[in-house]
Amino acid sequence: MYQRFKQGHKQSVEKLYKKKNRDAREWASTNTMTAWQGDQLQAIIYWWRSLYHTKALYIELTSRTKDTALLTGLLQSVQQEHPLQCLVSEEDTCAMALLSQLGFQKVRTTHMPTLSLKKESKYQLTDANIYSLSQLVEKEDLCQQYLRLVKQNYEDSHQVNPIKEMSLAEWRALTFTSDLRQEESAVYVNDHQVQAYVNIHDGSTPRHVELGWVGAMASVEGVLIRLFEHQLRQLAYKGIAKVEAEIDCSDAWANQLYEAFPFQAGQRFFTFQYRKHLS
Repeated sequence: MYQRFKQGHKQSVEKLYKKKNRDAREWASTNTMTAWQGDQLQAIIYWWRSLYHTKALYIELTSRTKDTALLTGLLQSVQQEHPLQCLVSEEDTCAMALLSQLGFQKVRTTHMPTLSLKKESKYQLTDANIYSLSQLVEKEDLCQQYLRLVKQNYEDSHQVNPIKEMSLAEWRALTFTSDLRQEESAVYVNDHQVQAYVNIHDGSTPRHVELGWVGAMASVEGVLIRLFEHQLRQLAYKGIAKVEAEIDCSDAWANQLYEAFPFQAGQRFFTFQYRKHLS
């Protein structure tokens, strides 16, 4: 009943994927398994690995059937030693219901809110403890502290699907991406100690920015809020109209900002994991 994708079945695969308005050709790989009833293609599962989160297998499941026995067999056929993981929009209620029937567990909720800004006519930095990232990179000892804090906070907030162990040099490359706005990203330094940071990235339009990784030392209070307030004034002065965010329920620091500022609720996504094949 289960067999690997073969070139001869390509038309059947494409027909099934066209129902989801996808280009099926990119899925035609050795990481694809198909489920059949007779000569009728019923479901496809495609999987891939993340370069960084290697403790789970990411999947895309497309099905024209609700036959749980058939689909469970398809999931079991993947034969991997890690949980299977997928992301579903809250609007896709049918997919969520099917995943629950198959034994998937919801492990994370991700919010996609936005924060609107009003134009500021003037701006002046009044806190000498605040550094931009472009200033921080010139002070290697502080930059090392910053990267260690980023690493610690990210690992703390991703325990369900942990990131692989990496050196600080690798974390530097992962942090300082091409869309990182170093002038608007900020770090709070007190007594030669990096206590908080808020990264800002390019947004979906020139007048939008995206909230990136944020965090603070567990022993300090209120610093992250003050740092973000400074950044919002700076961004508004520069003509930025909106801050876009992606906030996981497991990220305590990002949720602190979400609760403290008037973000407008956006779409939500749910991360599901399947572990039955591991038992």
